[in-house]
Amino acid sequence: MSNTDDMGDLGNFKEDPAAKKEKPVSETDDMGALGKFTDPAAAPKRARATVAESLPTPPPAGGGAGAAPPGAATTPAAAAAAEDLSELGRFAEDPDEIKPIEISGAVPTDFLPKGSEKEEPKPATRRLADGTEVPADVAKHVFDDEKNKLKKGDYVDLMHKIPSLKQIYVACGWSQVTLETDRVDVDMSLFLLDKTGQTRVDNDFLFYNNQRACDGAIKHLGDNRSGMGDGDNETIFVDFNGIPFDVLKLMVTITIYDEKRDGLHFGGVNNLYVRLVNKEDNFEVLRMAIPDDVVRDHNTLVPFTLVREGPKWFCEGLEKIGKEGLMGIAKSVGIIIQEDTG
Repeated sequence: MSNTDDMGDLGNFKEDPAAKKEKPVSETDDMGALGKFTDPAAAPKRARATVAESLPTPPPAGGGAGAAPPGAATTPAAAAAAEDLSELGRFAEDPDEIKPIEISGAVPTDFLPKGSEKEEPKPATRRLADGTEVPADVAKHVFDDEKNKLKKGDYVDLMHKIPSLKQIYVACGWSQVTLETDRVDVDMSLFLLDKTGQTRVDNDFLFYNNQRACDGAIKHLGDNRSGMGDGDNETIFVDFNGIPFDVLKLMVTITIYDEKRDGLHFGGVNNLYVRLVNKEDNFEVLRMAIPDDVVRDHNTLVPFTLVREGPKWFCEGLEKIGKEGLMGIAKSVGIIIQEDTG
């Protein structure tokens, strides 16, 4: 095979020069090609300026020496420019104006400068048995529910009322009537009684100087000597599952501490109440409100006892009043009290 034969064979693969015409390159073609690599937002402005420069001056109206005859052929560059101009025309149709945004109602706080927001008033709160604060609407339900009121002679099945009840707070509260210098110190205590109605050991007497019994199943949460603040003033925690089986009663007592034996009594306080609270949700189970005229001139109150019957616990409303004081009640249930002779 000769070189001419090689070239002849290769000629079968060469393009026919007559088949491919050279396309004239115009400014619009250059810009169209460059537009692929430029910022799309800037492309229309460049294209519009280039097309305006490349278009021929339009002929005068009615024809003239420079007017193109009807049906005359159009050059490829002019056709491309006209197509680009029609495409760019859609950008010029919409007026470039800013329409105001209508805002009805209150201005969203997101648009207000920081520090200009109105502060919402804090809701009123009330302190519960464990010291937590709850909103007023919750407190209203907790404190003022009519169905929770306990009266003298009532005998309420606590497990029937709340089947899941396991731990409670026994809480009491009061308000002072006299001035701060003459405040009355109210104390809440608890006695653990067996089947004979007596304490088993001295530790069955839970009060301000002995705040723990039954390995922590019963705890006094502190002595409040002033009665200041809204809500519960003194609280005792009780875990029913931790109470020994030979303890059949928990007797709650409210007394006046009178160190000088001045004859202080409940007439120095008002709005006295005692209540049971479910520790699980802090909601009130029962409440006994003591009328002021009932306890006036007395210093001792046994509002109710908690009574065990098998696996159940009941609350018995007593509202017993007296003048023997805490020492007198302790003696009556088997606690040996050292007499204060000083």
